[in-house]
Amino acid sequence: MKRSLPSLRRILAATLAVGFLSAPVVARAADPYEINVIVPHTGSVAFLGGEEKKALEVLEASVNKTGGIGGRPLKFTFYDDQSNPQVSVQLA
Repeated sequence: MKRSLPSLRRILAATLAVGFLSAPVVARAADPYEINVIVPHTGSVAFLGGEEKKALEVLEASVNKTGGIGGRPLKFTFYDDQSNPQVSVQLA
């Protein structure tokens, strides 16, 4: 049985439409992969938070130099918990 040309076009169009609709949504490579970090910048244990921040900044630079995470740059966003557990919980 031979199909007519218009019906083959409809089948092809339907197949392409389903293919495009079922394609996964991919994040743009320019969007950074952000990670929120809560560390003490002020207060009694600020010396620890400062070192943690420096270490994470070195890690961020190293990861970004090698292509990022799946082609997306890494970005740490730092929040100060003021060496206070209650503030830390509120930030989280």
